[in-house]
Amino acid sequence: MEKENKKNKNLKFIIIAFIIICLGASFLYVCIEKPDTLPGFLLYKAVINLSPNKESTFRLINRALEDSGSYIPPELDIYLCDKIKNSQNEKLKVAIINFYARQPSSRKGMIIYTLPVEDKKFIIGTVISNFKTYSDSEVHNAVLLIESLRIGANNYKASLIPIGMKYGKYKDMSYSEWWSKEGRATAEKSIIDWYNRDDDWDRKSIINPFENYGLEIVSP
Repeated sequence: MEKENKKNKNLKFIIIAFIIICLGASFLYVCIEKPDTLPGFLLYKAVINLSPNKESTFRLINRALEDSGSYIPPELDIYLCDKIKNSQNEKLKVAIINFYARQPSSRKGMIIYTLPVEDKKFIIGTVISNFKTYSDSEVHNAVLLIESLRIGANNYKASLIPIGMKYGKYKDMSYSEWWSKEGRATAEKSIIDWYNRDDDWDRKSIINPFENYGLEIVSP
């Protein structure tokens, strides 16, 4: 009888433990899939703070946002931009900037464009110095981030294209082919040349970086 009771207790313990694990896993899944909820935000914040490798952490967060079809939630957007402004941790700031640079224009949040000029200049300089580490699509997104910082607003669902994309030498070329063959290099040069101008920010911010490079930004 005593063995039977012990066996039943062990079985109950296993069942309860299994239920707790399932509930915990479900809760964790919801947090990851719903970063716009308070539990989701707290989870992301904890992961960012505790992770020893910030770059890898933000790549995972980027993947999670992509997989769930989520935007950068307002709470996370505010938190990350505050870190760009106030953190003394250079690696964290660079990782956050790379995270924003990799986002398509439709997912970049709303706070980063409102940061003070000195922060904008730091972000742009960091992105330019990391162009070589980005993929083709990431450079496209990074260039759009810089342009949004210049004008102080999001270029929602924008694309950077050659003027006359559907005509002349481009008419038989796909966008991805053009971007990999010449678009990326031209876009990078236009941004670098613009950034290296001697003008102060007030003057620089009203100059279109792409004007003399045969490029234009279009939105739906």
